[in-house]
Amino acid sequence: ENDSGNGKASFVRSEQRIISEPEVEWGV
Repeated sequence: ENDSGNGKASFVRSEQRIISEPEVEWGV
């Protein structure tokens, strides 16, 4: 149960990080 929840959070976090990374580069 915990593993599944963690995996979902990790996926969402990973996506957010990828979107945030390019956003910062574009801003620069």
